[in-house]
Amino acid sequence: MSVHARGKVQFLGKSELLEILDQLTTLFENNSNSPASFHYLPKTYVDSLKKAIIAFEMEVESLKTFSSSVRTGTQKASIT
Repeated sequence: MSVHARGKVQFLGKSELLEILDQLTTLFENNSNSPASFHYLPKTYVDSLKKAIIAFEMEVESLKTFSSSVRTGTQKASIT
């Protein structure tokens, strides 16, 4: 399944990106002592990765979902 979203995009700065990464690793690691927790990651490692990430927020005005069948190659669209 894939989703196409349309709306107004606001690009975020590096400080917001770091805050989002911290929140996501805290949420998904479920262990504040995990070596994969954001605050344990070496600064050089984070600095190298954040160059490849663009943080943004989107005010979604419309969504279109697509489900495809691998066997037949057909694609169905639905608007929610």
